[in-house]
Amino acid sequence: MSRSLSAARRRAALSLGKAGLVAPPGGGGAAGPGPRRATVVLTELGRYVMTAYGRYIVAGKPVRWTRPARGAGLPGCAPSELAGEALQRTEAALRDTLAELKSVLVAAIGGRLKDPARLDAVTLHLERKATLLKAVLQPVRGNPG
Repeated sequence: MSRSLSAARRRAALSLGKAGLVAPPGGGGAAGPGPRRATVVLTELGRYVMTAYGRYIVAGKPVRWTRPARGAGLPGCAPSELAGEALQRTEAALRDTLAELKSVLVAAIGGRLKDPARLDAVTLHLERKATLLKAVLQPVRGNPG
């Protein structure tokens, strides 16, 4: 394999990995004689894409995303099942943001953060983030049903 082809495949694998379609194999690299090769395996989402749209990909045709193959079930959970997890993650993000804001303010009071412009920028960013997270959580807490 030429060097440029190898680099192109590596870039493609990285792009597909960022999209969540492939991942490194679970067991890591295979030990044994011969050169080690980088390998990837399809994720659950990658298997769905190949099942639903593989006919376009294999044929080298443009993918018609609105026409999945019949019987290809989309992996994952229904959005209603994810609401609890999303709420927990949002609450954790708000707690982390407030803790980070506290540490920045303690550093400023202790004299470790001397640049007023930097302090203003950091606290403004954290305040906006906390306000946004609080706004997301308020309707949920006000509506227990």
